[in-house]
Amino acid sequence: MPVFFVLAVGVLAISSASILIRFLPGVPALAIAAWRLTFSSIITLPFTLKRNELENVSSKEYLLGILGGFFLALHFSLWITSIKLTTVASAVVLGTTTPIWVSIISHFFLKEKNTLSEWIGILISVFGGFLVGFGDIGLSSKALLGDVLALVSAWAITIYFIIGRRLRKSLPLLAYTSIVYTASSLFLIIFCLATNVPLFAYSRKEFSLLFLLAVLPQLVGHNALNWALARLKASIVTLSVLAEAVVSGTLAAIIFKEFPPTIALLGYGLIIGGVVFTARKQR
Repeated sequence: MPVFFVLAVGVLAISSASILIRFLPGVPALAIAAWRLTFSSIITLPFTLKRNELENVSSKEYLLGILGGFFLALHFSLWITSIKLTTVASAVVLGTTTPIWVSIISHFFLKEKNTLSEWIGILISVFGGFLVGFGDIGLSSKALLGDVLALVSAWAITIYFIIGRRLRKSLPLLAYTSIVYTASSLFLIIFCLATNVPLFAYSRKEFSLLFLLAVLPQLVGHNALNWALARLKASIVTLSVLAEAVVSGTLAAIIFKEFPPTIALLGYGLIIGGVVFTARKQR
């Protein structure tokens, strides 16, 4: 299956996350994150055990997977909170500045040297991403806090992607996702218990949306990215996620009437152009 086709499906799937979260105003961010990863783990783990894919996992790989799960839990708890505080555009754009941090770490510490073309594509996409969020940043102190949380969530997911890039070279997809998702769900449940966030006081409709959040953006979206991590450089995978800003921003405009300023339209074009340019070079 063409790797960039899978990557495109993954980006479309994860773009639904911010929209689904907006339909859960009565559910705290930590509870949303906890159920998203718990449902994902419950669905994934039985298939992994049935195929005995955890038999050859080393202790070091388990520890790295648990560490990756912690940073994934940190990312979701911060990013989902940011969506409840600021606009979809700002949360998604700032949360997907990951290529900046992944490229720096990969270039200097993982011996995955970026070419000049890749640097140009990254810079174009990132600049376009900031244009998209420019109109929303600083609207209020509440929105500004959301912007900061989204940015910090990008740092957390950067470490998660770097760990995933290393583990996916040796672990099958199901083994990797089972370890990471299970660890992440446990961390998030602990976060909820420590902060007295309820886990069960929600309606059937809310639980249905939480389940859909696990299936579509998590199992389809993130698994597609994890699958691509074994075949592409981490900086390329995370760069493609910037396209999420385009899809999420468009959906937010249609559903929630969040119309971006004109300058954001230029940003959309730059994001797509940068992703296509860099992906073409990666071929």
